[in-house]
Amino acid sequence: MKNFEESLLAVMSQAEALELLAVLQAGETPKTIRLNSAKKAQLNPVFQQADLFSDAFQLKSERPLFAQDPAWHAGAYYVQEANSMWVGRCVQEHLSTLEGAAAVLDLCAAPGGKSTHLSSVLRPGDILVANEVIASRAAILHENVSKWGLGNAVVTRADAERFGEAGPQFDIICVDAPCSGEGMFRKNEEAHEEWSPEAVQLCSARQQRIVHDVWPALKPGGLLVYSTCTYNRHENEENVLRFERDFGAKRVIPNIPAEAGSLQLEEGMHRFYPGRTAGEGFFLALLQKPEGEWIAAKPGKKKKDAVTPVLEQLPASDWVLTQAGSSLYAVRNGAWAQIFFLSRLPGLLHPGVEVGDVFKGKWKPHPAMALLADSPIADWVDLDDQQVMTYLRREFVSGSFGQKGPVGVRWKGISIGTANALGHGLNNHWPQGWRLRNSEFQAKSLLL
Repeated sequence: MKNFEESLLAVMSQAEALELLAVLQAGETPKTIRLNSAKKAQLNPVFQQADLFSDAFQLKSERPLFAQDPAWHAGAYYVQEANSMWVGRCVQEHLSTLEGAAAVLDLCAAPGGKSTHLSSVLRPGDILVANEVIASRAAILHENVSKWGLGNAVVTRADAERFGEAGPQFDIICVDAPCSGEGMFRKNEEAHEEWSPEAVQLCSARQQRIVHDVWPALKPGGLLVYSTCTYNRHENEENVLRFERDFGAKRVIPNIPAEAGSLQLEEGMHRFYPGRTAGEGFFLALLQKPEGEWIAAKPGKKKKDAVTPVLEQLPASDWVLTQAGSSLYAVRNGAWAQIFFLSRLPGLLHPGVEVGDVFKGKWKPHPAMALLADSPIADWVDLDDQQVMTYLRREFVSGSFGQKGPVGVRWKGISIGTANALGHGLNNHWPQGWRLRNSEFQAKSLLL
């Protein structure tokens, strides 16, 4: 594409542009996964330790079918593009400088790679608000956050403007802005076909609107993490410079070592190119809100939110329960204590971990409770390879398990979900939207 090549020449030398184009045309994309250290999983040797990230591993052979791995369904690891992991690293370093519990907003969070990473780097007492405005993608986000199982996140579905209307509530806001997707060209042919100079300008304008709308939700002194998966200056450096002018924001220099292979056209704004780094195209910059700035909440139209939680503190418990409709949710007590604004969060879909609900007069525990890294479920049954795939397809699991009533189910020591045990098998509680649709997949795991 001539226009795309010209846009590359605007930010790099001809030799660098030709090198990048050759890499993009090669189409060889490295596969990286991030282990859920809270679930204490161990990988088999098909992966090797990724540089710079202790919990990240790169695949040494061809891409496996992750949907065949019960451990993937259980949130023991997440398949995440390597360069995007710098978002979580930067947030972790900033959290280490803060006193007291922090609230973090992942504004454009689906499908959940960055959210699950952020969930892992939060300190005790911190909480994550994972947001996605598109309904179908919000459902996927909720699934992945639930499977990750750390219990320190809530899921919302709201436009950036609604967070801004609520005023400054967040210590950190991550905006992985919708972009023209140039960094995904070798992974996604459609991204290449949909690219145009006009699309770049449209994306740049949309990114500006999103950041302007959400900026009032950031506390004075708070950190905005701005990222894209594209190469052009319009969506990257020019936008960041515009935000600095518009908000009086201070650019924060991220601690990204030289061996990461990133390039900087402007100080502190990092570009990650395939071929030079371990992943796909990515851009990252950090902005700090002036300490003295306090923008009052803007009056907006009152919109009915998805749920209205009723809060209940459990005595001597590590959890706080909320009721949303007929379902019960739980959030870790320490995190809940500083989220005074929970009931005012826009578009609140899932206020924590789904505990379960009453169905036809009987208690039905949700699989999210079993998927917690420290699940409180007491009664468990173990499944073999065939049974676990039947369970993940949301079918009745035949067998004699020696128990009756609500139970958690495990496979090779990994917590998978919940069921109701009968004399001849298990009534399946795996959510309909999470079910494995391929009837031929056999259990094959990347874990030891």
